[in-house]
Formats: sequence, structure tokens, C-alpha cells
Amino acid sequence: MLPFAVYLAAEEVHASGVIAVVVVALELRSEGDADEAAERIVQRSFWDVVELLVTGVAFGLIGLDLRQVVVAAGADLWRMLGHAAVVCAVVVGVRAVWMTAAWLLVRRSSDAARAPRTGREAVVLGWCGMRGLATLALALSLPLTTTAGAPFPARDELLVIACSVLVVTLLLPGFTLPMLVRLLGVAEDADAEHAAERSIAKRAQKAAWKRLVEEERRVNLPDEVETALRERLSRLEGLLRGEPASEEERDRAEAWRKGRVLAQKVQSVALAAAREEVLVARREPGVDPEAADRVLRRLDLRTVLLD
Repeated sequence: MLPFAVYLAAEEVHASGVIAVVVVALELRSEGDADEAAERIVQRSFWDVVELLVTGVAFGLIGLDLRQVVVAAGADLWRMLGHAAVVCAVVVGVRAVWMTAAWLLVRRSSDAARAPRTGREAVVLGWCGMRGLATLALALSLPLTTTAGAPFPARDELLVIACSVLVVTLLLPGFTLPMLVRLLGVAEDADAEHAAERSIAKRAQKAAWKRLVEEERRVNLPDEVETALRERLSRLEGLLRGEPASEEERDRAEAWRKGRVLAQKVQSVALAAAREEVLVARREPGVDPEAADRVLRRLDLRTVLLD
């Protein structure tokens, strides 16, 4: 309910409701609690479903509206499509110029986390400047009439232009982007993204290992349980990068079960330390927040499964 409450409060004081929601979301994200593993998983699943439903409804509504516009436009449709082609060219051109300028600035910077790092990345980012739900929402928000009761000026043409931008920036790059990535060899540059995940995963594992040593001094674990627990945490970095467990690790499950309750408590504390470290890393300048979110999600899933 918080996004809606913040939006309405901002509108009441004649501020931007959209920006207010974004600011609150960023602030809440920066102050996230390491122990909210289950909440984060539920929130992400909920909003993924909501986004899918809203997007589907928006595309359905714009399709119904566009059909009426095409029928009503008649011979003027070709003039509208000509204007739409000009707007689409400007949209793609401005994006290309912006990405080129960003690449030239990044080349002078020493920050390896900034993008685009290469000319190939600039081409891909420029080509995949896709428009979607925001464009649809703006087009659908246009009223049918003005406050005076007259038809809203150029509404039909604006709808045609919005839909044309969607087609050009969604369908055209969507079908050609895989081929463009292969031709430019941008997949090789993805190593930097994996390196960011590895760095965060290593920090999480070190934090978990440090907490494990502290707990071992406080709790008297059986030798076989301590060995199994240490082996599990030694593989934590690989698991946080999405690597599957080996057959040998699955064979050690019996030793883990012997002291399951006590070991789970110790592992839970160690994973909490790892989550805290990931959240600290996420707030640091130069750290890719998306890479941190992926590592944090894997940690959350392991924590929920452990519980």
C-alpha cells in the first residue's frame, strides 16, 4: 500500500507522485534488513506478477483504442504514420547520440563498473533503448475531451505515434538484438558482470566464514557436523554464483542430518552475516546493485529453504 499512499500524498502537495514513489523505494531499499529474506522473495514474486498483469491490460487497452483510431483516421492515417516515422527516427537517433557521448565520457573515467565500457556496448545499448509500459500509460492517460468539452487535440495522432514507437523500439530490436550481439561479440564483455557477482559472493562467504568461526567457539559442535558445515560454507561462493552442487556434496547429507538442529542454527547465523555483507556492498559506490541483488536473492532462497 505504501507506493499508492506516497503517490497520493505527493499529488496533494502538487509534487510528482511518480518521483516520490521512486525516491521512497530507493530509500527503503538502501535501508533493507538482512533478516527479511522471506519478505524479499514474496515481494519480488508479487510485483513480477502485478507487472505482467498490468502490462497485459495496458497493451490490450491500447489495442482496442488504436483500432478505433485507425477506423476514424481514414485517409489521414498515412499522414499520421509519416509523423510517427519522424518521431521514431528522432527517438533512435537521440538514443544513439546519448550512448556515444556516454561511451566517450566513460573512456576517460577510471571506474570499471560504469557502462558502456566499449564501442560495441554503446552500439548494443543504443539499439535496445526499448519503450514499453510508460509509453502506453502516457498514451492511455490522454483524455477524450478537454475541460471545455471539445475533442482533445491530436489525440488520435499521438496514439498512433506512441504505438509506432513501441513497434520500432520493441519488435525491431527484439528480433535483431541476438544477431547484433553475436556479430559484435558483446557476449565476451559479460565477464565483467560475472566478475562483479564473484566479488560480492566472495565477500559474503568471508563474512559467513568469520561468523562461523565465532559460533564454533561458542557452541560445541560434533566433529562430523562441524566438518559438514565447513564444507557447505566453503562452497557458498560457488552456490551464490549459481553453480549446482556436486554429487560428492550430496553424499555428505547424512553427516549433516546427525546434528541438524544445532547445525542449522549455526548456518543460519552465518548466512545472516553473509546477507548483511551483501547489503553493505550494495550501498557502496562502484558496486553493481543488480549483481548484488542476484547474489542476495540466492542467499534469501537458501535461508528460506533452511528455515
